Amino acid sequence: MSTTTTRTITTQRPARPRRASAHAAMALSILGGMCAGALGDERLPVREVTVFKDGHALTLRKGAMPTDARGDVEIDDLPHAILGTFWPFSDEEGATLRAVTAGTRTVNGTAELSSLADVLGACAGSGVVVRMNDGREHRGVFRRFTGDRAVFDADGGTLLIPTQGITDVRVLDRESSRIAWTRTIERQDDRLLMDLDWGRREPGKDASVGIMCVEKGIRWIPSYRVTLDGEGRAKVELQATLVNELVDLDDVSMNLVVGVPTFAFAETMDPMAMQDQIAQLGQYFEADARSAGAFSNSIMTQTMSRMSERRDMGYDPVGGDGGAPSPEMGGTDRAEDLYVFSVSHVTLKKGERMTLPVTTTSVSYEDVYLLDIPLSPPEFVWQYWNWQQQQQVGASLEKPTARHAVRMKNDGPHPFTTAPALIMSNGRVVAQGMMKYASVGAKAKLELTDAVDIQVEHGERETSRAMNDTKFNGSTFHRANLEGFIDLTNHKKEPVKVEVTRYVIGHLDETSDGVTSQGVSPFSDEGFRGPRHAWWWGWYGWPWWYVRMNAVQKLSWDAEIKPGECVHAKWTWHSYWQ
Repeated sequence: MSTTTTRTITTQRPARPRRASAHAAMALSILGGMCAGALGDERLPVREVTVFKDGHALTLRKGAMPTDARGDVEIDDLPHAILGTFWPFSDEEGATLRAVTAGTRTVNGTAELSSLADVLGACAGSGVVVRMNDGREHRGVFRRFTGDRAVFDADGGTLLIPTQGITDVRVLDRESSRIAWTRTIERQDDRLLMDLDWGRREPGKDASVGIMCVEKGIRWIPSYRVTLDGEGRAKVELQATLVNELVDLDDVSMNLVVGVPTFAFAETMDPMAMQDQIAQLGQYFEADARSAGAFSNSIMTQTMSRMSERRDMGYDPVGGDGGAPSPEMGGTDRAEDLYVFSVSHVTLKKGERMTLPVTTTSVSYEDVYLLDIPLSPPEFVWQYWNWQQQQQVGASLEKPTARHAVRMKNDGPHPFTTAPALIMSNGRVVAQGMMKYASVGAKAKLELTDAVDIQVEHGERETSRAMNDTKFNGSTFHRANLEGFIDLTNHKKEPVKVEVTRYVIGHLDETSDGVTSQGVSPFSDEGFRGPRHAWWWGWYGWPWWYVRMNAVQKLSWDAEIKPGECVHAKWTWHSYWQ
């Protein structure tokens, strides 16, 4: 009794989606099994990665690789090293690395049949059954294509079938037609040839070799959650989000670094990479993206204390992935100005993201209220601005509002790094701010919201003028005497501390008790040209005499205000103009 073996392949057409047939599912399964690993893929596994916040990563690829007849090692998947950071090596005892050559090679292999033309072309001379989109079936021996029709030898003659209407193809041949399910292809692959000198000994079947280089495509982004208990203690939790667009990572050791060493040739590919340009990466690796530079540190330090579990998209932290180990905390270290913490057993495929808890610290904090009084431009400057600029400056001079903030003392074991921070209290989200770097023992400030219960009244005026008052360098200058004041009223039920900052251009004469002053440079002081003070400074080309004749003074006042109390401060100064 004879039997007939049937196999099914689903053709891919631009028709509307429809449920796949059982034959189609079976055929795709057969094809996938037969074609897997058809083309050679000899890659060095990644063993360790040191990840920086700007998207660069120091990768260490290392493993035992098969050798050829000469004892050399050939490797696929060349890394995208930046110029000057490509360093291959041999760890094989008795095998010295003499040279490394990058080039291409021709690889022969097989590929799945995916189109109708491929499927029927591979079945030429075989008996087939084709299913049409209206459910009808035709049986025959496929011969060739003519235009948009397939030609079959069928009982009674030749059968022409429109290819557009074919959905399934079943081949009626026996096992002898198995070779028809794949087609032979050629491709050009990059390859790296490591020339090993084995000395007088015979080459081994395998050799332990590796490559260390700096690449771009893996980045970690820190973030904080700060929980206030309302009694002066805050729980500060740091987590890391990993973005991998470089290479599959399988059970690697990972070092997360705060701070970025200088890569002088970061935009230049090393010639050994055999790539005209680096692969297109996502928004997290764009140099001009907001996310790319938002979290850089003026002082580059970070460390870690504890890590226990892995959390990422589609991952079961209790081992639902079949036993893959979870990332575990390793050691901490410091190199120059860089703090590093280590995580072991990290598995993260290319294109995946992962969130890792890093450390939890309890620190002390105090509630403070910040008030910045904006600086009004000199009168002679307004005429040089257009109406839009004048409108923007005028809006910024409206009545200022105190802002509620918390100032945390970093009395934990690790420094804070620059990162977004989510602030919570009593189980609710209070605000999101930016944590700034703070070393151990220093203080960090997080702003929460506007303090509408603190009433602010302030003003300033010119009290007198002295025309042709002063001569300098052959020029005559006029003098204006000015005064300013501020009244603060606390309408809250508890006492508050308000920190007031005000810049004046000129020379201070008198200030109230408790008001301190400091001379600063208008070109280097970040607060002076900050968003709440003289942010408009760069809109005008200041004459040589203006800064020479007028100093910039920073006034500070820490006001302790009881409930229902009003406090007052004032200052006087003078400035020169022409």
